[in-house]
Amino acid sequence: MRNIFKVWLLFSIVLLSSCLKDNLDKIAGVEGSFSLAIPLIESSTSLIDILPEDEHLISDDDGFLRVLYRRDSIASIDTDTMLVFENQEPVSESFELGKIELEDFETSINISLSQLISQVNPLIEGQIIAGANLPQAYFPPISPTFGGLYSSPANETYQLMVLESGSISLEITNNFSVALTDLVVELKNHMNQSLIGAFTYPYIEVGAQLSSTIILDNSSLYDVLDFEIASFSTDGSGLDPFNESTWVPINLFDELDLHIISTSLIAIQGVASFEDQEVADETIDMDLAIDVDEAVISKIVFSEGYIQFAHNSTISPNLELVLNSNQLLDNGQPFSQTIFVTNTSQAGTVFTTVPLNGMELHLVDGETQIQIDYIASLLTSGEMIDFSANDFVQLTIDIIEPEYASVEGYFGQRTEIIEEAEIEMNAQFLQEISSGLVLENPHLILHTENSIGIPIELQMDITAYANGDSQDLNAAYQLIPFPNNSQQGQTISADIAYDNSNSSIGELVSLNPDYLTYGGQVVLNPQGETAEPNFIVAGSKINIDFEMDLPLEIRFENAVMTDTVEIGLEGESEWPDEIESVKLALHIENGFPMDLKVFILLMDSLNSTVLDSLDLDVFEAASVNANGQVNQPLVYNYNFELTEDNLQALYDANQAIIRVDMSSYDHENTAVKLYTDYEFLLGVGLLIELKIGE
Repeated sequence: MRNIFKVWLLFSIVLLSSCLKDNLDKIAGVEGSFSLAIPLIESSTSLIDILPEDEHLISDDDGFLRVLYRRDSIASIDTDTMLVFENQEPVSESFELGKIELEDFETSINISLSQLISQVNPLIEGQIIAGANLPQAYFPPISPTFGGLYSSPANETYQLMVLESGSISLEITNNFSVALTDLVVELKNHMNQSLIGAFTYPYIEVGAQLSSTIILDNSSLYDVLDFEIASFSTDGSGLDPFNESTWVPINLFDELDLHIISTSLIAIQGVASFEDQEVADETIDMDLAIDVDEAVISKIVFSEGYIQFAHNSTISPNLELVLNSNQLLDNGQPFSQTIFVTNTSQAGTVFTTVPLNGMELHLVDGETQIQIDYIASLLTSGEMIDFSANDFVQLTIDIIEPEYASVEGYFGQRTEIIEEAEIEMNAQFLQEISSGLVLENPHLILHTENSIGIPIELQMDITAYANGDSQDLNAAYQLIPFPNNSQQGQTISADIAYDNSNSSIGELVSLNPDYLTYGGQVVLNPQGETAEPNFIVAGSKINIDFEMDLPLEIRFENAVMTDTVEIGLEGESEWPDEIESVKLALHIENGFPMDLKVFILLMDSLNSTVLDSLDLDVFEAASVNANGQVNQPLVYNYNFELTEDNLQALYDANQAIIRVDMSSYDHENTAVKLYTDYEFLLGVGLLIELKIGE
């Protein structure tokens, strides 16, 4: 207590001797007996004045007192380790141009009768020419003979084709006036006279059209083809040249029509023009290098990073490369990127970079794999192209410096440790009145700020220590309030409170701790996986501040406060003869909700001797209402007589030990609340009975 009792009691007694001497001097020579009343002290002391100084003792706006301990950031949990992008290994895929489907082509030549017979015996040739001048004439037989070499016009759709497969049909129409027999046509490349194939027609009657086909597997075709009539023959118009009934009209301009038609040509090399065509339709599986511990990730929204496509190509025509991924969404739509690939033999690798920021990656069944489909198509523009099936494109895909804006999934039941630390209490107030103290409504509050969208159970270990004893808080496990999916990016502020219903805080506080230790752990998803996915956002974390709130709504019995005061009075200690008696008069208005009992020992500390004692009666507590607040002060008047021995002991003493015993109002049944406006009013005076002139 801040000296109130030691001040007014000792000061009252000290003043006694000087007051007596001064007043007796003034009435010297007067005879009779009368009383003298001398006021000594009139004071008003608020409750805050008698409470020990303590930086943790504060008052609310209405003056209600509480002891408050705070510490910021006793624990912080971030998401930096929940998902880590590691060094990404690029994935490469190569595809060759492969076989080219060429357009079917057609070409025709016409061989006149005059051209064909120019290759036969001149006598037979002359005979046929002569017959051509007549309306009808005998057409002599021709034995198998060579019929000449004839070239087709240069083909405008190719210069060279090295074929893997295909076929060519030769359709022949006989417009001569006689049937042909044993016709053999050899198809050759004009460039090198290499044989492509031979067509055989045993008999072609007049006006007939016959077709024969050869297979072109592993063949080469140049743009100019030669048709060699390797052999032909005819029975003419019969064996009897004089049988006019067999004669036929002979026209040297009649023609043998040869018509070439190609079918299903597949080329592996060449120089040709052909339609735009798809040359590759594949899928690349790209493993995303992320460390997710036990997590099963379903969705990543990127805030930074790039997806980079690098290509090398030996293909001469431009190539359109269309890449798609149904897992990677850009503005809600499946990712699609078109790259125009050119021959990089001279220029080197070509890079195409696409920012990832804002894109969403959806993963399936916990797989950290992205599927990217691509379709490659040749863009020829109808030009003549030098190509080879071994021409290739090498495509490399890399994800560079990715950062996430948010991640969804299930992060498992992992545990994060809260490192143990210590909080000094220095509870001076509690230490001074702790005997029998019961705090009705103590709270330990953990203020949480949480932007992690995961159910997290706080398993807090808090222990108080004092004088070798300890007391655990025995705090119930609590779920830290967290944002739901519609609150991504928001921070949820909430309090986790421990009181007498869910912890042993009453026992902990009653220990009057010197310090607390705290630690423990948090457990993610304590109930396992639920229907709503977990999520984290960049920079999301949990921060926990500590607060122990001890409202001074209390009950206590026989709380003891003691103090020792050094004293030393000078002057005469002799009791004046004129004094018959001296009484100390007290007027008390106790506005404190506590009973006060004061006991004073006057000591000679040098000899460890008690010289005198003063045992004051109990100052009863002011009553309180149902809310524990004082109704009105209790008025109390008290007189006690001082003897000459009391005064002598005061002069001989060099030390006073003051003990105050306190009990709250109706401490067994009622909790009282302490307010700063509670007052203790004290009036102290002396009542002196004098005998004069006797």
